[in-house]
Amino acid sequence: MSDNNIDEESKKKQEKELKKQLKNQRSLARIKKAFGVLFVLYIVIFIVMYRIKNDEEFNPSIYSKVGANTNGYTLSIKDALIIKEYTINRYKDYLERGLVQEAYNMLSSDYKKYMTFDEYKSSVVGINYSTIDMKSIRSRSKYAYEAEVTYEKNGEVVETVFMLYPNEFNETIYTISPDKFLICYRNQEFAMDGINLIVDECIVFVDSIELRGKITNNDWFEEIELTRIAASYDGKLNKWFNYNNKLAKGETKEIDIKFENLNYFVPNMIVLQRNKKNIERTYQFRFYENGKK
Repeated sequence: MSDNNIDEESKKKQEKELKKQLKNQRSLARIKKAFGVLFVLYIVIFIVMYRIKNDEEFNPSIYSKVGANTNGYTLSIKDALIIKEYTINRYKDYLERGLVQEAYNMLSSDYKKYMTFDEYKSSVVGINYSTIDMKSIRSRSKYAYEAEVTYEKNGEVVETVFMLYPNEFNETIYTISPDKFLICYRNQEFAMDGINLIVDECIVFVDSIELRGKITNNDWFEEIELTRIAASYDGKLNKWFNYNNKLAKGETKEIDIKFENLNYFVPNMIVLQRNKKNIERTYQFRFYENGKK
């Protein structure tokens, strides 16, 4: 065999080996890329699951912010002054400078659902903005502070409570819930055992709960005798209100009740008691986000 033939065979063998190595490298690169994608996907899933599991840390509910089971703590004078500067003073400054939209933007999402911007503009008419002042502040929970605030409106001194909610990611940003307001439920409709309950409005304040709506007897066979009504959080009652009413078949009656709110109680349902054939029956009507199940 000539040297030329040997060199040719050697060259082909080297080319074949090189192609094999390149193929292996491409396969390895594809495997590494696939593992990289899977790793990133795993991290994303982990973060999503962590946030879902700890959603209360990122988006605390009104129940966690001000519920009766929260644990507040005393603030130092320095911390109180800092919070006042970022909340009441900033809010007061916006109003004094006529920046009503900026003041409205500081309000909590629950408050803005309760009151539109036009309604808010009307509500602050008559307030002497220069008299807005924070008299005291305490921690309600790690998600909320309660501040005693005074101001003059139409020549009279108003003493009230503002709820201040810190932003989890920016210590200089707070939202405000003024004038004792906590949350409002509207346009809730329920039906159970012949009882049709429509809650036009249930407004929860620091010291009271106002319930307005109507109740209808849809029982085809008998009248309904209602005995008591209460606001409740997962079965834990705030306080019973004696509501002795009888409704004939098809009859509708208006509801306009004001409860005393005990210890910043935030309900998530209305509870009715009914005397049915001499047996007290209890019905729970849980509020829904969109107003109807």
